[in-house]
Amino acid sequence: MVSTWSDAGFSLAEMAALHYTERMFIDHDNIDQELFDELREHFTERQIVELGWAVVSYLGFGRLIHTFGLRSDSRVD
Repeated sequence: MVSTWSDAGFSLAEMAALHYTERMFIDHDNIDQELFDELREHFTERQIVELGWAVVSYLGFGRLIHTFGLRSDSRVD
């Protein structure tokens, strides 16, 4: 993540989503109730689940691409 995302002018809801995304990437085993409480201040339960699916989809896809050794300029025929 960008080290200064918290200073980049995002709304509180966007910052909560970025905080969650960063924690999923860096330390998913230690996401606590406090973070979910922060998310619930801005999102419904359904939106939190959708955010979670989006985050893990991108993270997983990125890891898959990495294991294939693909770069952003790689071509797959």
